Amino acid sequence: MKIIVYAGPAFSGKGTSVRAVARGLGAQLTTEAVAPTGEILAFRASTGHGPVEVRTVPGFVFEDAARHAALEGASAVVFVASESARRSRR
Repeated sequence: MKIIVYAGPAFSGKGTSVRAVARGLGAQLTTEAVAPTGEILAFRASTGHGPVEVRTVPGFVFEDAARHAALEGASAVVFVASESARRSRR
């Protein structure tokens, strides 16, 4: 199974991007809370290239252990960054 991880700073749009991909594939999204401020979103789907798991990593630096765990075994990493400086400074 291929694992695609969406990574980037907090409030950069990782969750929004993964939700849109899941909705487009008709996949059921799961959420795992890893801290009061962080969560990992994930889904599995079958594609023309075989099964794939897509997940996010928490964006906050103080959730470093959860970020490393989510990146483990990744086949590909998509870096997501907000175009809005105002959003990323929250």
